[in-house]
Amino acid sequence: MGVALNHTIFRAYDIRGIVEVDLDEGIYELLGRAAGTLFRNEGRRRIVVARDARLSSPRFQAALMEGLRTTGMDVLDIGMVATPVMYFAVEALGADAGAIVSASHNP
Repeated sequence: MGVALNHTIFRAYDIRGIVEVDLDEGIYELLGRAAGTLFRNEGRRRIVVARDARLSSPRFQAALMEGLRTTGMDVLDIGMVATPVMYFAVEALGADAGAIVSASHNP
């Protein structure tokens, strides 16, 4: 059985949706597989993954990382940090990409 994907979650620079309606573990795992496949096809292998302090973030981060790992990506879990720290970690750790599970500008 496939995962139902609401295509309106895709925005110009991020992915946004309602938790447990548009975004759940299945969607995050699917996004990880898709991103990992794209990155690997482009020759990128290392990705930094982080999360914010929301209660749902650890399980969503785990699902995202699982999807990325299934494609052979080297996933660097930096845990709960602010978004600027994730950007810094990409450069400092020599990663090819970065992702953060976050409510963005929302509390």
